[in-house]
Amino acid sequence: MKPIQHNIYKGTSGKFGAIQFSLLPSHWVSSDPSSKVKVFGDNPVPPHDAADDSEMIQKDGCIFVHAASAVGPNKYDWDNKIVFALSLTDIGKLLVHFKNGQDLSLFHDPGAQSTRKGEVTKTMKFSSPKGIVNGAFINLVMNAGGKTTTHSIPLTVDELAILDTLLRAAVPKMIAWN
Repeated sequence: MKPIQHNIYKGTSGKFGAIQFSLLPSHWVSSDPSSKVKVFGDNPVPPHDAADDSEMIQKDGCIFVHAASAVGPNKYDWDNKIVFALSLTDIGKLLVHFKNGQDLSLFHDPGAQSTRKGEVTKTMKFSSPKGIVNGAFINLVMNAGGKTTTHSIPLTVDELAILDTLLRAAVPKMIAWN
């Protein structure tokens, strides 16, 4: 069964925005960079890629976070969304934040290991100005091609509790420890 996404909408008054969390579980990919073959499943034995006879490599999963600002009551600017992929390490940092309430900043440069380094940068910040027991703000910022996009979404304590539970449940699926 494919996991569904968890959505939080904060735009009923036309303020703030929406955030969606979706799980990409552990999967197998072809060692051939031109191949788009991706195989999901819990089998520890690599599947065979009949298309190009290449070796299959197991990859950890992630949690995709999609955020968009509200442009009116219950309307969101999904054309200018920010997508942020949370790694296993990022999730560990988030779980600690949920426990201690200290501010957290995650920085990603999707082109860091290539000639595209610095072309696009993304930052996700969790802050709890009044303490974690009063909720938190998620701020996402993307810099790309000289343009800065920002989305800010407040989360209540109960939304943080649900997110904490979902992230903890996702960890084994991200590394195929089912």
